[in-house]
Amino acid sequence: MNEFSLWQRCKSDFNKCTGLLLIYTFLSFVLGMGLGSFIGILPLSFLQKLVLMMLAVYLLSLFVIVIVFLIGKVWLKVPLTKCLRSKVSFKTLGLSTAFMFGTSFCVAYFVNLVNLLLIQLFGISMTSSHFDLGPFNFYTFLILIYVVVLGPLFEELLFRGLILRTLDKYHRGFAILISSLLFGMLHMNLQQGIVTFAIGCVLAYVSLKYDTLLLPIGMHMINNLVAVLVTYFSWPLLWVLFYLFCVVMMAILLSKEERFIHRLFQKEYCTYPYGKLFFNRWTTILFLVVFVLMAVLGWGQ
Repeated sequence: MNEFSLWQRCKSDFNKCTGLLLIYTFLSFVLGMGLGSFIGILPLSFLQKLVLMMLAVYLLSLFVIVIVFLIGKVWLKVPLTKCLRSKVSFKTLGLSTAFMFGTSFCVAYFVNLVNLLLIQLFGISMTSSHFDLGPFNFYTFLILIYVVVLGPLFEELLFRGLILRTLDKYHRGFAILISSLLFGMLHMNLQQGIVTFAIGCVLAYVSLKYDTLLLPIGMHMINNLVAVLVTYFSWPLLWVLFYLFCVVMMAILLSKEERFIHRLFQKEYCTYPYGKLFFNRWTTILFLVVFVLMAVLGWGQ
């Protein structure tokens, strides 16, 4: 493949990656508005409508991400079969998950400090979402199936499967950072998005290192499960000890992985300025505008 053809393929792939997220955002907004209006006219009590709306939001999210994944599978033509057959040991899963929790805790702590500083100095705050499913019942159980199982599965197939491996054809470090940036931005919430970006970097890193999707899928499911457990079980001392243990494990593993991380980010397939090209794409610019509007107006997840 000559340089011109490679350049054209690169631009096309970048447009498709951010185009998928634009489709996700558009479908979520339009279908969400329509569904909300429909539930609003139903002859139900306010509480019944609230429960139904909560359930509908998660079912809609599942429907949209499945549709976007199927579109991406056709557009990007990334073979995922091998990545879904790779064997992952419980030791690797445990260590990688501890690394992820340690990273997310450190980043979340830093973001909270910045948020407090912004409130004290300027009276402004980064929009933050609060994960609260309410009392456990049958509807909550259905939501948990999405939050802990189906959501992580399809998000990993889309981001660490299609998008990460499409971008990995050009530069590995670029692929990890950009796929994680898009993953964070999809939440349309600045504070949550920064933490999600950090988690995405860890998931992308282990996915490429071990050439598997099973590992990030399992880690993502565990992450969401812990978020649910923290919501339902108020054991502050236990959770503090858990996250401190993960921070220590992160520091140990980071020292051991330093050489591999350096090699991973130095691996290049060609020399084009991919970062500049990616952010010059009209799809990327439009998605950035949508993200800013959603984050400012507090419409994120």
